[in-house]
Amino acid sequence: MRTFEQKPKTTEQATSTNFSTPNRSYFGQRREVKSILQSQRINEIQTMPRVLKATTRNFEGKPTTKIAGSGHDFSRIPVHASTRSNIQTKRKVKPPGDRYEQGTDSVADQVTRMPNLAWSREPFSMKVSAPYGTDAKIVRRQPTFQTESLIQKKETGPTSTPTITSETSQTSPSDRRRTTIGVGEAVRLTHSVGGITWTVPTSAGFLHGSTPRETWFIAPDTAQSVTITAGSANITFNVIAPSNVLRELTPGSNNIRHRENRPDIGIQTRAYLQPTTVNFYNTEYRERDANASASGTYACFDGDSHNPHGPVQVGSHFDSRKGTLGLGYDQAYSGDCDQPPPFPPGSISWSIPYEYRMTDDHSVGYPAGSWHSIINVDQVHTLQGDSSTLNASKAGARGQITVSSSNRNFLPPVSP
Repeated sequence: MRTFEQKPKTTEQATSTNFSTPNRSYFGQRREVKSILQSQRINEIQTMPRVLKATTRNFEGKPTTKIAGSGHDFSRIPVHASTRSNIQTKRKVKPPGDRYEQGTDSVADQVTRMPNLAWSREPFSMKVSAPYGTDAKIVRRQPTFQTESLIQKKETGPTSTPTITSETSQTSPSDRRRTTIGVGEAVRLTHSVGGITWTVPTSAGFLHGSTPRETWFIAPDTAQSVTITAGSANITFNVIAPSNVLRELTPGSNNIRHRENRPDIGIQTRAYLQPTTVNFYNTEYRERDANASASGTYACFDGDSHNPHGPVQVGSHFDSRKGTLGLGYDQAYSGDCDQPPPFPPGSISWSIPYEYRMTDDHSVGYPAGSWHSIINVDQVHTLQGDSSTLNASKAGARGQITVSSSNRNFLPPVSP
């Protein structure tokens, strides 16, 4: 128990103690008192003895009157804290429900619930004041907290593996990122990082306009698998060659040739290179010579040459159902042996070899390739057994007319 004795009607005395120990979970009260005794004049003690009557209050606040038995007035003794003491009072546990304990528990609960907190430099402060013998009041200031500035570190994860992406120069077929390409197709390659050197195996195509990040790959003129390397990345292409030829009658009505009352027939056609999964715009095709097999009204042509033509450049026009369209057209004609009627039924046919090659392109530094076989195409003309009906066919294109039909002749085909 602490008792404060003061002289009536004197100025209130207050003591203040500050603590700067943020790492401590409790704060003991420190009490330091340095007493200075001021001596009184001896003659006043001897000639003016007196009895000092002091009103005091105990800790419970009950007033008492005491007679001081000394000539010293202890109310005038200054009491203040000048230096800190190393003595720490014993901690006392207050009863449950104490308002100060509740306040402390509230602060502790806030501390444990707040993430990433750092104590501020401002410490707790405890102010002890005792006006005229009242209870010493402990004013607790709640600690202030400063949220740490957190710098979010960007999580990049493991270093990504460099890759190569591709895009065909032609917009058809629609999948321009495909790695199945036609002979001679041009594909733009892009490295995800850059700063690399592009390499392609010998006789496996050409690289053009290479930079440390991009290049153009011109596919070789033969079917094969080609792997292009750029640093630690690579990409493999499946290069395919033309494997079929499809023909159709040229658009319009003037795609049949015939002389009235004669056993001749001709059809005008255009060709597509297949398959339809790639684009063969950078190629050309030609027909090779073949000997005719003829009978009946066409027997006079048996063994004759086909009189091949070409080469024909393949254009960029692409049809997803037919293939890559050639720029030229073909006129397939049966001929006429000039026999007088009646005309015996008969036929004439050729099995015509087709070939392709890559076209030359001096702007990118490669010459025309070698010729490679595609397929043999059958061209057939017949006079049916009725000696009237005439049919012609070539690589899927078909025409029909009768001997008695009026004259018809070819006209240049309409552009696709």
